[in-house]
Amino acid sequence: MRATVFGIDFDPFDQGTLIEELMKRARGGKPGYVLTTNLHHVLLVRHDVELQLAFADTAAITVPDGRPLLWMARLRGITLQHIAGADLVVPLCRVAAREQLSIFLFGTTFETLAECGRRLSSSIEGLQIAGIYSPPLGFEKDADECALAADIIRAAAPDIVLLALSVPKQEIWAQKYATQLKIRAICLGASLDFLAGAQRRAPPVFRRIGCEWLWRVLTEPRRLGMRYLTILCWLPFLVTGELVASMRRREGQP
Repeated sequence: MRATVFGIDFDPFDQGTLIEELMKRARGGKPGYVLTTNLHHVLLVRHDVELQLAFADTAAITVPDGRPLLWMARLRGITLQHIAGADLVVPLCRVAAREQLSIFLFGTTFETLAECGRRLSSSIEGLQIAGIYSPPLGFEKDADECALAADIIRAAAPDIVLLALSVPKQEIWAQKYATQLKIRAICLGASLDFLAGAQRRAPPVFRRIGCEWLWRVLTEPRRLGMRYLTILCWLPFLVTGELVASMRRREGQP
């Protein structure tokens, strides 16, 4: 059963069952995409119609990639499993290699994708990388560039696409193209940059206490400072609204 937290419906997967579901879909030719979700998505989805469609699509698998989502769920007696996109890439690729399923790296920069491909291929025996493609900045606003990206992926015919674009670009792209291209797309954000060493991921201690976001602000203040300041300002209102809505549901109120 899916559980609703902050207005978003989450699937009850842990990392192992998520990978198993993706393999099952790939073997059966069933398209779809994975949304690794955090509080930034929670705020954006409230006013972004295309992002709302991405979360509402039946092809979507939605999992929490943010500790506050888990804490809020726990307050309401709901158990969800944290699935960080950065922790998903290597285990997913290992299983894909074992199942003889191919992957495609899409997004970020060509140099990052090439380094990811090199590192994954050298560490995972039998991994099939069908291709890589780094679209130009702003490609999503250009119909010809969107068609070109789709044609490149269609020609490569991968089973799984690791999608490393910014939020909400990657989620909107997945909703528009995963079914059309008959692929399984995983929205990973900066995960491939971490894997390639283009960005340094937060040390384990930051991750354990749920402060990976703080590390990212400290290392990329100009790009991410305003985003996380906005989230922190909204967080008390989000929590209060969630608790009030949960109380009303228990009391049978509309």
